[in-house]
Amino acid sequence: MKLAPVIIGTIVALVAGCTPQGEDREVTDPAEAQGLARITIPQSATELRCQTQAGIDRLTYGRFDVPAADLPAVLDRMPRDRQVTPYDGDSRVTDHKGESWWHPELLQRPQVVDWVVPGFSVNLMFGESGQTGTITVYFYNFEL
Repeated sequence: MKLAPVIIGTIVALVAGCTPQGEDREVTDPAEAQGLARITIPQSATELRCQTQAGIDRLTYGRFDVPAADLPAVLDRMPRDRQVTPYDGDSRVTDHKGESWWHPELLQRPQVVDWVVPGFSVNLMFGESGQTGTITVYFYNFEL
């Protein structure tokens, strides 16, 4: 029974939270970050930071700055029935404790929009960053 060790090893890996989705990594390519986050990251975006974590659920989280005029492009891929609402203290974005660059608590007049489709969740928080005319967008998305 040489198959038994393979089956046992697979079960142990799954119970430990290991999946074949890959390793945690930093994503530097805007097009790849856009595909993973499933939101539009305009060409005007600066200060892009994006990380992935592979585990039971695959996480993609990050941030970028855009001119305020480009915020509608960021929200363009969101379903039309999803409403942007003022942040009320409840968001997966603020629940996440990320990297040294992860500071959604510093946003001025933060707003949120979330949506879930079978197998995937998108969570955005954005607001003024302190620079006139600039919006900082945080995203925290995971595969269910």
